Amino acid sequence: MWDINSTEEYLFWFSKQDDRAKEAILSVTLLLQEFGPLLKRPYADTLKGCSSIKNMKKLRIRTPFHVSGLHIILMKIGKRSY
Repeated sequence: MWDINSTEEYLFWFSKQDDRAKEAILSVTLLLQEFGPLLKRPYADTLKGCSSIKNMKKLRIRTPFHVSGLHIILMKIGKRSY
């Protein structure tokens, strides 16, 4: 398992989502926690142009409905926890 860090802004935004959106976001976040930097498309992609920040990923949330305010979710993958 990998540590996933999030910001207060993200937590506030996440708290405003409906249950279906939260479920979709959490399912991809759990995959990221399990696979870390090895998680690839269609679930995550490496953030390009951020050479100063290593292991930064953007999650690619696919839902059949609109997720309010979702532009990009960035998660910095921390150390692996055992």
